[in-house]
Amino acid sequence: MKFNDFKKDICYNCHSILATGEVFYEKNFFGKLFRNALVLSIVLLCIYFFMNSTFFNIEKVYFTGLNQISAAEMEDLSKIKTGSNIFKINSRLYSKDFVAHPMVKQVEIVKHFPRQIEVQITERVTWAVIPYQKNSFSLMKRGFVLTRLLNCPGLIIRSLL
Repeated sequence: MKFNDFKKDICYNCHSILATGEVFYEKNFFGKLFRNALVLSIVLLCIYFFMNSTFFNIEKVYFTGLNQISAAEMEDLSKIKTGSNIFKINSRLYSKDFVAHPMVKQVEIVKHFPRQIEVQITERVTWAVIPYQKNSFSLMKRGFVLTRLLNCPGLIIRSLL
């Protein structure tokens, strides 16, 4: 039995044997490519419909860490609306809206899947309240004015620690 005859016997996927004795395999490249592309497109389509479904629409936005600021003030600053998709909320972008308030030091937006968003707010601490003319101003420990206060008594200073 010749070597080429042996190749013919064991090679089931062979298309033909070249004159040099090399085996030319039939590659079903386009069939595999089509199958993989079809599976990938079905998976991507399912992910798209799942992420854009009403299942992930925001039902509740709540605020934590508020002592001096009211939740109504934060809701006015918030651009996060109920009914919008939770995946379309950019935490960094929306946290900048809250930091615009002078009493807000830091904001972290936490997504509680599938339908809630928590806005964790760290407030600045008022170190002193200084009366000036008919108004009172709250000062931070570093010395800059935070806000003007209404109906506030005279000089109040916290401990230096």
